[in-house]
Amino acid sequence: MAFTTENRTIKNIFERGAVYVVPRYQRGYVWKEVNWKELWFDLQFTVENSNIPWSHFLGTFVLNETKKKDNGLDIYEIIDGQQRMMTIYLLLIAIYKNFKIIDCPGNTSRSEYIYESFLTSLTKESEKRLMIDNDLYNKDLGYIVDAVVQDSDVKKDNSLYLPFKYFDNK
Repeated sequence: MAFTTENRTIKNIFERGAVYVVPRYQRGYVWKEVNWKELWFDLQFTVENSNIPWSHFLGTFVLNETKKKDNGLDIYEIIDGQQRMMTIYLLLIAIYKNFKIIDCPGNTSRSEYIYESFLTSLTKESEKRLMIDNDLYNKDLGYIVDAVVQDSDVKKDNSLYLPFKYFDNK
């Protein structure tokens, strides 16, 4: 079995016309506030010190590109990094939500760009599909995205409510 390694940005990973599938054998989402806080502080430090010629290293994502396509979309199995990928996805949803509600020129187009480029992939039938496919959390992810799109509150009984609200409050 041959492996190819590549350095990619989060932008490059999420801007693909793809779906990232969390296999059934992966554990559930277990990150807690200490993990979200560490990620947030690392990202904040990187932004505040943009004069330093480096970027934040999020760690390794091990993705297996399957030979299957789903309605024209490439399918990648997340072998390693699903906790980070799910957390980043929730962060992107929170950023999308906040761009939608902050009354500032250009924020509508920014929020649309995030939704179209980082949260959903467009199938060959022009249907929008969430980029993360995780049998354990598809329902809850869908509810969060739908609530944000419809400008309604995310319910507290959602299993991903706490990480979403953490980043939404930041």
